[in-house]
Amino acid sequence: MKVGCIRHSENINEIIVQQLFAFTGLYNIDFFFFTKDSVDIDKKIIKGLFWDKKSSKYLEKDTAYPDIIEDERAIWKSSPLCIKLAKELRQYSLFTYVALRGKKGVINILEQNGFSRYLIATYEYGEIDIDKLLGKHNEVIIKPNNATHGTGVHKLSKNGNLYFLHTKLCRQDIQIENFKAEYAGEFKKARYLVQSYINSVTNAGNPFDIRIDLRRGKNGKWIFISAHARIGNKEGIVSNLAQGGVAAYDVQTFLKSEFNGDHERIYDELLYLAKKLPDVIQSGYDNTITSLGFDVGINRANSNELKIFEVNSSPGGATLSLDVAQAKVQCYNYLYENIDKLMDIQRNTYFRSGI
Repeated sequence: MKVGCIRHSENINEIIVQQLFAFTGLYNIDFFFFTKDSVDIDKKIIKGLFWDKKSSKYLEKDTAYPDIIEDERAIWKSSPLCIKLAKELRQYSLFTYVALRGKKGVINILEQNGFSRYLIATYEYGEIDIDKLLGKHNEVIIKPNNATHGTGVHKLSKNGNLYFLHTKLCRQDIQIENFKAEYAGEFKKARYLVQSYINSVTNAGNPFDIRIDLRRGKNGKWIFISAHARIGNKEGIVSNLAQGGVAAYDVQTFLKSEFNGDHERIYDELLYLAKKLPDVIQSGYDNTITSLGFDVGINRANSNELKIFEVNSSPGGATLSLDVAQAKVQCYNYLYENIDKLMDIQRNTYFRSGI
């Protein structure tokens, strides 16, 4: 079995990449590192970096396309080069990353499978009256349908003829007519989503969520990697680590300090979601999803109810790279054992949709 790990940058020293080299060596998997610029489509050859045990260093070698490509969301940006490269490689190699169909698509899957109580009422900007919604919920969140890492998230509230717009660490007062002139058209055109604001904050007022991290491992079974709290800046909107948040990996201690008396119920409910949600999300897709991250808020304003903020299939995991890498390598064996069937599914899915 040959596995290639593609990354956007040439940083082969990324922790998760180093762990993958170590574990694939233990499992006797032919593993190499490459970037988009390393691929020669005409010759169907990749200039890959392989670890050479004899010299104890990385050697560049020409190699055929691998059986499996370990990729991530950040690589496949909407450029002609990326689209062409992805189309080429998907004909010959099985990709580990499976893109989800936007936030609305995931919401629909969860609704159809009985998880409505964990969902936040969500609308496309333009299909609802924003003023009426603000009258009902006081504060709303406006965010892109396909963004990650908390990018492009706005919080909006209203007082008289003023909107209060909060983006990252910036707050501004803006006349309603000016807001509609400057923002409403963009939000509608780009099909931004609108949700009621969920008061998931610490006792000190910092926004937080609980990230549930799961990976497929041996025999394709889901492995629970962690549930940890991500705590954002008090002046911010989101708790994402990419925007300066911090993580509390002892989630039970965090819950006890924040929700003493209700912490055990909350933790049990998080474990229930970790057990049930992966198969529910997978039921909406033909391609095999190998990793999932669920971001769950706890609404202090409504009896500490759990609400799902986000679901993504490229959840990172650098801090827990050892556990993540081991699960990934175990999953490679499962994918390889079923590669003919999975490649047929991948080709039919992506080439039918023109991707």
